[in-house]
Amino acid sequence: MMNVLHADGQCLFVQSLKHCFDDGLFDAYQHLGGVYSGDLLIEKLDDTQTHILLMDLNLPIKDGLSVLPDVRAAFPKLRILILTHYIAPKLVRKAMKNGADGYMLKSSTLAELKGALDELVLGNVFIDDKINLIHNVPMKFDEHFEDEFSLKIHLTPREQEILGLIAQSLTNREIGDQLFISMQTVSVHRKNLMKKMKVHDTAALVRKALRYNLIQLD
Repeated sequence: MMNVLHADGQCLFVQSLKHCFDDGLFDAYQHLGGVYSGDLLIEKLDDTQTHILLMDLNLPIKDGLSVLPDVRAAFPKLRILILTHYIAPKLVRKAMKNGADGYMLKSSTLAELKGALDELVLGNVFIDDKINLIHNVPMKFDEHFEDEFSLKIHLTPREQEILGLIAQSLTNREIGDQLFISMQTVSVHRKNLMKKMKVHDTAALVRKALRYNLIQLD
């Protein structure tokens, strides 16, 4: 019997899928329950004899992309299947680079999930047929649910850095001096941040960043 642990921030989804396992729809697989935030994943894996990890990318506290390298390093033999609604090719590639063995969309059927698990057990890599890795179509917010994870991964490291400084009420000149870049460059980053986060002024930018946990104010 192969033990399956499920890391997902949506408790109802985890419990619904567990019922499918418990009802015998997944022969040779046992659902061990769920982990509902990324920061608890390593601890839960330590406490269970898990063979396969189902994991969403959008996990509270510590997202899936961030926790994947730690999980892979701590459990090199663990098979990891990303189960998510994010379809952007760059996310698929990054997840696989960070240690995932497979990538599947939540729109898949139970039979397709069973097939993916079987492939992982055989030692194969699995990529959902609905994902097109050949054409790297840019990810846009209107193609996805707007949430903390999708906002965060859409910002560059420099934009995240500048966003934090904007939240401290620093001017473009002060931010430029601190980061050793020009005021014009800071202004461009500020405009890009507002465009990406769909706001029209600095106050709205900071409020949205706080709401989605993109920044923390002391």
